[in-house]
Amino acid sequence: MTLGMTLLLHIVLLSLWICFRSAQSVAEDLNAPSEALANLVYLLNGQFTNLATLAKDEYGRLVRPDYLVEWDIQSVALNFFDPVTTIYLEENIGKKPLYRQIITIRDIGNGLFLLHPYNIKDEFFSHGEAQPQREFSSLKMEDLSELTECDTFVQQIDTALYMGFWPTCNPGQHDFDVSLTLSCHMAAYIGYPRNTTKSEREVVPMRKITTPYPPPYTVMGSDLYTNPCEGGS
Repeated sequence: MTLGMTLLLHIVLLSLWICFRSAQSVAEDLNAPSEALANLVYLLNGQFTNLATLAKDEYGRLVRPDYLVEWDIQSVALNFFDPVTTIYLEENIGKKPLYRQIITIRDIGNGLFLLHPYNIKDEFFSHGEAQPQREFSSLKMEDLSELTECDTFVQQIDTALYMGFWPTCNPGQHDFDVSLTLSCHMAAYIGYPRNTTKSEREVVPMRKITTPYPPPYTVMGSDLYTNPCEGGS
């Protein structure tokens, strides 16, 4: 093979490699979450409680411990839902589990997101309480029970501010729908009783107490990301 042919072959191979990397980069960009989606999951990721708002006796004990609401929300990677973004939600009331769910989050455009819940069957937790994120790799589709007519819509209002409507879909358990506001340090919701003429409203401010899990954008595959809450937002 002459020097000219060798050089030409190298140029062709280099061109093919550049084309391959460009196509791969485009595919990665298409699968990468939008900034608005990454921000939403970042704000959800962590533990929330209404403990600070509850009445306590002279010894610091809760007057009504059954009013204690706790959320544990993690960003999780589940292959059978790829490339859809997923989170794990556990809600406890009075230290008793109410929900253990996987929720898919789809970006449907213009800052609007569709959240669809799946209950995790009790058998998955037979060996303990809520598991760390790294152990959700054993979760399978058959461990989930899809909840129909329970879709949630969340709208981005500002970089780190989201509002939405969250229906309660477990029959007989806290029969109300929820209006949710989510920001950097708090998720406040208002419960609206369903199928009743009462005008009662249950306002529950949930303060984020910790974010102990890996940042959600690492799970979602985004290498470059700016924390929406930097600078005290």
